[in-house]
Parts: sequence; C-alpha cells; structure tokens
Amino acid sequence: MTDQQKILTIEDFVEYASKRLGIKKVPELKFVTNRDWAVERRSFGQYNPNDNTLTVYINNRNTADVLRTLGHELVHHRQNELNKLENG
Repeated sequence: MTDQQKILTIEDFVEYASKRLGIKKVPELKFVTNRDWAVERRSFGQYNPNDNTLTVYINNRNTADVLRTLGHELVHHRQNELNKLENG
C-alpha cells in the first residue's frame, strides 16, 4: 500500500467512524513518527479535549493498527462531546 493509499484509507475511516459515532465536529488530527512520543506516553494515541486534537503515532505500524487507535481515540472525543469524559 502506498503512502497516498494509506492516507485515503485513514480519511475514509475517519469519515465512516465519525458518522457511526455521531461526532459533531471531527477533532484536529495529528500524526507523529517520533518513537519517543509513543514511548513517553506508553501509548500509540492520545485525545486532548483541551485543544480538541487527536494524535496518533504511525511509524512502522500496520494501517489496521493505526485505524484501531484512531477509532479508540475518536470514541474518547465523542465521550467529550457528550460531557461524559472525565478530564485528568
């Protein structure tokens, strides 16, 4: 799969998942390749409700794994939209 194909797959998935979850406004998506980012957080993804961003580590990861992380973090975003996310 080319990088362009991966990008299109990710965009399609975000659109699909956002509709299925009932997301009102998609958060800003950030993709990082710096391994230290993931090591420091002990995670491949992070949703920040304070600035409405969703960050995913993508380096050397299968596209399906990236999509799984995106889906997980999009659920947190939807929880925040519903005021069901506890900050902290």
